[in-house]
Amino acid sequence: MIAVVRHQQAAKELVDLGTTDVINSSDEDVSVAVKKITNGTGVDYAIDSIGGEHGTTLATCVKNNGHFFLLGLLSGKQIDWSYVAALPINTKIFHLRHWLDEATYAKKELAFQQLFDLVLSHQLHISSFGRVSSYKSFKTVLQEIETKQVSGKQCLVFD
Repeated sequence: MIAVVRHQQAAKELVDLGTTDVINSSDEDVSVAVKKITNGTGVDYAIDSIGGEHGTTLATCVKNNGHFFLLGLLSGKQIDWSYVAALPINTKIFHLRHWLDEATYAKKELAFQQLFDLVLSHQLHISSFGRVSSYKSFKTVLQEIETKQVSGKQCLVFD
């Protein structure tokens, strides 16, 4: 498995989870690195959650008849669909907000139960949060984020 990161601190955790190769997109060209690792053939599957130029580049790393999955747009920018559509690869898109709008309550409940089961069986690892706080302190948490007093993901719980 090949993983692409933007920050080197994420690499160690990915290796600990079983990634064989980690490419830091801040330091090296992703397309060149993937071609080197795969001896020029490209990958069978690629999953992108960033979008934009990064996602478009990742799509070029997929070998002919391989599969490219777009799972959101953290960058807020679409990939170059006109370019990607011309590649000899299979593409599929999943946007959570569209699924949430379209899925029934029963379908959402089933999906969350499946996620919980995966977590409880240790088949799915959810990254830890920077801090867990009561929802009652959300104003303080927001102020701390804005003034950079805290870093990492902040989780608000309802108690």
